[in-house]
Amino acid sequence: MSKGQADVGVVAERMKEWRRASNLRQYDVANMTQRAGLSWARSTVHAIERGARQVSLREFLYLIQFEDGPFPVTLVPMTDGARDFLYAMTDGEMSVRRKVDASGETEAKAARRLGVSLCDLNIVSRHIWGQTLSAERDERIRSRGLDGGSLRCVQARRGHVTRELLGELRKEFAKW
Repeated sequence: MSKGQADVGVVAERMKEWRRASNLRQYDVANMTQRAGLSWARSTVHAIERGARQVSLREFLYLIQFEDGPFPVTLVPMTDGARDFLYAMTDGEMSVRRKVDASGETEAKAARRLGVSLCDLNIVSRHIWGQTLSAERDERIRSRGLDGGSLRCVQARRGHVTRELLGELRKEFAKW
């Protein structure tokens, strides 16, 4: 058995053990992951538990965000590269949920506009600016002194800055 096949088996077994210990159905796990930004169906969970489907790095980052999830960060064997990556994503706090899954309405609309997943949008935003799209937008508005005035003026400024940021994201996604 190759290393990749063994890893699939470990992931499959750990997922199934966690789900059963948590008294969850495969449907419940699929719903949890959908709320977190993944597009898993019950059949996806079933395929992973059978070892017929691998979990991507992006999906794995989502799975470790659940405190009582199948792969708590403290139980994941870490290579130096994996540990460095997670620390970079979390500023050394090991709280991926707070950093990667900071998804508001702005992020959801932007992900749809760009045709990317919410997870990918948040990861790329964090990569470019070190924070979420909405946090970067608000910071730019404050730094330019554009945060005063009527509600309509503030909305227009936010829209302008958001479009500017979407352009930057498009350029970055084109590189990926």
